[in-house]
Amino acid sequence: MVRSHWLRAIRQRLRISAAGPRRRRSGRPFQAGLRGESLEVRQLLSATPIGGQTNAVTFPDAGRDANGNYVVTTNRVENGNQEVYAQRYNSSDQPIGGEFHVNQTTTNDQRFSEVAINSDGSFVIVWTSTQDYNFSQDYDVYARQYNASGTPISNEIRVNTQTEGRQQQPGVAIDADGDFVVVWKSDYYTFSPFAISGYSIFAQRYNASGVAQGSNLLVNPTQLDTWAHEPSVAMDDTGNFLIAWEKSTTQSGSHDGIGARLYSANGTPDGSDFQVETYTTGWQTVPVVVADVGGGFSVYWTGEGPNATSIYRQQYGLGAAPTDFGVSNATIAENDPIGTVIGDFGGVVDGDSGQAYSYSLVAGDGDVDNASFTINGSGQLLSAEKFNFETQDTYLIRVKVSDSGGFSFEKQFTITVTDVNDAPSLENGALIPPVYIAKDVPLTIFDSVIVTEEDGEFANSTLTLQLLNGAGNDKLELLDGFLVTVNTVDSTVSFNGTVVGTYSGGTGKTALTISFNSEATDAAVNLVLAAVRFSNSSSSPTAYTRSVSVQLTDGSSSHLVSPAMLASIQVSNVPVVRSVPATTNYQLGSTLFVAPSGTLADGGGNFANSILTVRITNAGATDLLTVAGRGLVTFNSGDGSITYKGTTVATLTGGQGTTPLSIAFNGNGTMESIQAVLRQVTFSNTSQTLSTDRKLAIQLADGSASHALSAVVTQTIQIDTTPVLRGIPTSYNSRAGASPVGLLSGITVADGGNQFAGSSASIQLINGLTGDLLTLTSKDNVAIDTGDSSIRFQGVLVGSFTGGTGSDPLLITFNGSANLAAVQAVLRRLTFSTTGAVGDRTLRVTFSDGSSNTSAAANQTVHVLA
Repeated sequence: MVRSHWLRAIRQRLRISAAGPRRRRSGRPFQAGLRGESLEVRQLLSATPIGGQTNAVTFPDAGRDANGNYVVTTNRVENGNQEVYAQRYNSSDQPIGGEFHVNQTTTNDQRFSEVAINSDGSFVIVWTSTQDYNFSQDYDVYARQYNASGTPISNEIRVNTQTEGRQQQPGVAIDADGDFVVVWKSDYYTFSPFAISGYSIFAQRYNASGVAQGSNLLVNPTQLDTWAHEPSVAMDDTGNFLIAWEKSTTQSGSHDGIGARLYSANGTPDGSDFQVETYTTGWQTVPVVVADVGGGFSVYWTGEGPNATSIYRQQYGLGAAPTDFGVSNATIAENDPIGTVIGDFGGVVDGDSGQAYSYSLVAGDGDVDNASFTINGSGQLLSAEKFNFETQDTYLIRVKVSDSGGFSFEKQFTITVTDVNDAPSLENGALIPPVYIAKDVPLTIFDSVIVTEEDGEFANSTLTLQLLNGAGNDKLELLDGFLVTVNTVDSTVSFNGTVVGTYSGGTGKTALTISFNSEATDAAVNLVLAAVRFSNSSSSPTAYTRSVSVQLTDGSSSHLVSPAMLASIQVSNVPVVRSVPATTNYQLGSTLFVAPSGTLADGGGNFANSILTVRITNAGATDLLTVAGRGLVTFNSGDGSITYKGTTVATLTGGQGTTPLSIAFNGNGTMESIQAVLRQVTFSNTSQTLSTDRKLAIQLADGSASHALSAVVTQTIQIDTTPVLRGIPTSYNSRAGASPVGLLSGITVADGGNQFAGSSASIQLINGLTGDLLTLTSKDNVAIDTGDSSIRFQGVLVGSFTGGTGSDPLLITFNGSANLAAVQAVLRRLTFSTTGAVGDRTLRVTFSDGSSNTSAAANQTVHVLA
């Protein structure tokens, strides 16, 4: 194309723009005034001469965004091939950056480019490519996306999926979201097996990410026998698009007309293709489609009218949007069930007749409570929850009505909840019946129940609780609880320090009635109910499941009563062992009573022929479990018999080392006798160096046929690591001037930690006098060296000593070689002598083991005689 041809082509396009909005845009008119003309003149003058010819820049197209910035795309020849270029300009017609190359593939020609630009400045360029050129048959349409700064956001995309034939004359339009549609003409249907003469129009939709939406669309299926060409497309901001094209009915020269077809945003055609012009005489050519700012589309074309060739316009509205609608009812009573139909939407005000309407809850102003409602397919508003007037009495929703043309209108509605005088209710009852064990602490029943009175009428209400099948010893009673205080003298109950009611009854089948006064509140009633307990005064209550009912009568004038809530209480028939200390302390060499205050209970009262088992789970060979036999209990170790109040009630076996202690009661066994025997069970151990705590387990099997077992009660017997001194006489006689006498010849030492290495002993005459002497003497395996004060046991040095005169203590220090035998042998070699005055002396002995644990002091009176 020579320069004059190019200028003429541009000015022809400008004249079309001046006559109406520019084609292939996103719904905004492209006004081509003087600024547009001067732009294209500058573009003309920028053509670069090559020798004596002009490197022609051809097929320009332009698009402008909302800020007046625009993009111009052109074709030019490079190295014998046509290439697609583009240049961005600001609203003052100044270039933004440099000219950029659009097509990535440079094989053969890339030409006939078109551009569509969004309001934000992002744009799409399309063109025809012959890169797959094959015997003049294969043309393809390509597209490429750019962001508002002119940076490509996609590679070139081949638009047509059918590659046979020529795909030409591309057009493109873009919507407000960046979705776009490409149209082109194709002669694919002239090929076998179709063999239809003519061109067809195709389209392809894309989302803003450049992903194809569906497949290629055949736009003119009813006009396959026409020569369809020059397609044009426009999209509105919501994605609806209109395609128009020039068509001729045969190839023999009839005048061309204009065809068109409308599509929704999802690519669904709105009817079939149709003829645009109403005046059909003469040529109607080169259609241009724009999306009108006010909605709908306009098609412009050049037409031979009755008098002259002119620019014509045909406008198409998509239909009018609804402007109002209503709902038949906007109130619902509280407590109505979920799914209650509240009202029907309808009364739509719409300029279009014959419309079908759908309704939906949508986000926006007034959508606060949308989640509390649903709308069904019949346009009915339904509740999605059970409403409570006292909690919330009005709800806001936002609803959209859509007509069959795709137009919509949104409106806010207020739904009102009406008040109903509610009966009180009780909720969240215990799913698993609580178990009451004989003589156990009173059992909570309704601590998980929530009393609800929607109208808040707790003042002057009444709680009624009744054992429907209670036994004579059963009892429902009020006990002190959280913020609840019960006065058993005047039968009043207080909440948080304020008297809120009185109570009566509760024994056997007599109902427990709690009458609240005007001070009662929601919290008071709920916490008072939680303070109700079940108990039975018998140690062997009849074992069966009790049923308890509770109801609340509100304080309203109509005294509405809640539905009764039933609870079950399982009274257990298994025996129970209680009041056994979880931890006891055992001092070596002593006897420990393991359950001095133990108690028993049995739901069936089956104490005769029961068996009490006590075992040490980590027993040692020197452990001993037995019965002490004191007071009313006697134990005959010869035959193992046990008597209570003179009557033989049981036989004892085992108890030594790892063998459990078993006490088998006969028919004389009663709760009283078994409990007395349990309190006489003892633990002892003969070791002087025991260090490991013992784990004790106690269990009772009752005398029923199944010998129901109690839960195992455990106890940890902690071994006291404090040293213990025994075998010291309380007094001893000595004479002044006589030979030394031994004072501790029978002493024994026990230490729970067996820490004799590094131990020490302190032996002191508290009121010693001048001439008194405590010392150690050699004998048997003990050798005392008075020269260096060393002590040897069986020839091994085990310690040393100092002091011992007058009231100065004799200190014996043992080294790491000392053991129990050495310590005891050395202490037994202690002697006393005196040349002092006649009178009593007080001897005090203490022993500290290697861990610095010190024994209690052992005292002895030494009588010094004349």
